[in-house]
Amino acid sequence: MTIAAKIADFTLKTSYDTVPYNVKELAKKALIDYIAVTNIGSKEKSAEIMKRYVFGKPQNDECKAIGTDGYYNMEDAALMNGYFAHLLDYDDVGLAGHPSAVLLSTCFAMGEAMEISGKKLMAAYIIGYEVSLKLAEALMPELTEKGWHGTPIFGTIGAAVCAGKIMKLSKENLIDAIGIAASMASGIMENFGTHTKPFHAGMAASNGIKAVKLAKEGLKASPIAIEGECGYARLFAHKKIKKNDVRIGECWELFLQDLMLKKYPCCSAAHTAINGIEELIEDNNIDYKNIKKIVVSVPKFTLLNLIYEAPKTPEQARFSMQYALACVLVTN
Repeated sequence: MTIAAKIADFTLKTSYDTVPYNVKELAKKALIDYIAVTNIGSKEKSAEIMKRYVFGKPQNDECKAIGTDGYYNMEDAALMNGYFAHLLDYDDVGLAGHPSAVLLSTCFAMGEAMEISGKKLMAAYIIGYEVSLKLAEALMPELTEKGWHGTPIFGTIGAAVCAGKIMKLSKENLIDAIGIAASMASGIMENFGTHTKPFHAGMAASNGIKAVKLAKEGLKASPIAIEGECGYARLFAHKKIKKNDVRIGECWELFLQDLMLKKYPCCSAAHTAINGIEELIEDNNIDYKNIKKIVVSVPKFTLLNLIYEAPKTPEQARFSMQYALACVLVTN
């Protein structure tokens, strides 16, 4: 059995009723968080970039996008949803990057267009999250050490799984959709601190739907697109993996331990240091005017994310340890 076939089997056999209660409760919290951050993001000035792009295209009135008027095709609604959700970097985060911004954007667009129930929407989201996370477990940290952004790399596959579940694809079609999505996955970390980072989330959501639509029409893909010699795992993480390396369907613990709702609207790589500064201020009544220097020890992964020492824009500031800590000190 290939990895895509294993993912397809898990997707098709799993329903809302078979998902553990505590997983569903966490997913509900993520859903509420997603709606909030997406709605806020849709009001940002830079949200107008994506609106202008989509509004200028012919539409077929399938569904709405959060925070907008009118109806759009599924791919464009998912594109806007994902961009808005990730725009402030306030959306939830985990090993697979920012899964909810991608997956719920897919589910909301396709779910409305296909008039599915809330339970079916949540089941598709949870399954897509689990697939994204298990792929991340197999390919991290190597993937991000190569400079790839996990959110669209894992999210495109996860979005195809969500869309395939909602569209009720056959196993054969879903395997093809996963293979198609593997070729559409992309996103470089060098674009952190620009408008293109949140575009990664919208792009992945939109591409997941596109992959499923193409597979349903008969577009074929390699059944070993994930583990093949020139496939997804080898090219993104320089790793050769087998079916058993992707532990999909074996447990739900990673989902329960992984998803983190954000307290601060900035890259999560800075959050531990922010918490530390807040505790020091509270315990020692620190006045920032008396501080000469701050030294923060971080792992290599943090350095790959927080790349701006002296940010010039709000987008860059979200990826600056220096800016984050300065904000906390000055405003407390």
